[in-house]
Amino acid sequence: MWTIPHDFSDLFQTYYLLHWEKEHFFKSLSYGTITRKGVEYQVIYYNSTLWDIKKLNCDTQLKLSFRELHDEYNYIPIVLVTIK
Repeated sequence: MWTIPHDFSDLFQTYYLLHWEKEHFFKSLSYGTITRKGVEYQVIYYNSTLWDIKKLNCDTQLKLSFRELHDEYNYIPIVLVTIK
């Protein structure tokens, strides 16, 4: 689930991984979404919860996987968030 198999990568118009500090994540988070490069991504916590992340030290890194299917699939863009 975390990585997309190469055979399915053509389904996505956007797919990239970033590492953010906890503080940057919370500055970017707005009502369960993160907007990046003009695209609003629904946040989905993977193997963690919002409360797990809130309890972390400030310098803890988070791993974010931004995913946006091609428009023809009519599916909202998502960002998976986990503790690195």
